[in-house]
Amino acid sequence: RIQQMSYHFSRTPIPQETSTKVQALNTLNGEQFAEAIDLVFGFLTQEFTDLKSSVSDFAKSLSMDETDLKDGIMSIIFVFRGAIRENLRPNLLAEDLRNLGLNDDKAKEVQGLWKQKFIALSRSVVEHSTLTVNQLVDLEWKFGVTTANSDLAKVGSTYLQLKLVMDRGNNQREDVYMELTLQQFYEFLSEMQRAKVSLDYFGV
Repeated sequence: RIQQMSYHFSRTPIPQETSTKVQALNTLNGEQFAEAIDLVFGFLTQEFTDLKSSVSDFAKSLSMDETDLKDGIMSIIFVFRGAIRENLRPNLLAEDLRNLGLNDDKAKEVQGLWKQKFIALSRSVVEHSTLTVNQLVDLEWKFGVTTANSDLAKVGSTYLQLKLVMDRGNNQREDVYMELTLQQFYEFLSEMQRAKVSLDYFGV
């Protein structure tokens, strides 16, 4: 369901549930809310990247339902990203948060923090928006066993060769080759699994 009220942080209507999820943060006391907002700022400024573990640990410390806390924090992140994009003044962000149902005292707290953190937030967005995201369109792999090497300790060791076909945009594709030891492959696989769990957790 789409909410028809207009907001400064978004040029298009937003889902109705965004307001409900933001309002869930009203159950936090002042100290708890400040910690939740610190998590949001820390994530957006790349101070840490494992938001899933941070939210989970925070929820346990509050004896709070993790899903409700996660939804509230993700909704605030959604609002903040829009506010950065629109270069919102602190008072306009606070107005949007009030219209979403956040308590006045909490909206005022965010207003003050936004003024302090805005430069760091903007810098982080600029730095990370310069990265190019390339889509993986195909993957080929094969296992091999080292039969000859100047280092005798490596003879008989197993390795994995990967061929990644990347979409660079503009109908251009590039083949990327990698050779990994089994240990490196399992570490790589573990990282990919952790990334998938995070994406699934936040519904990306």
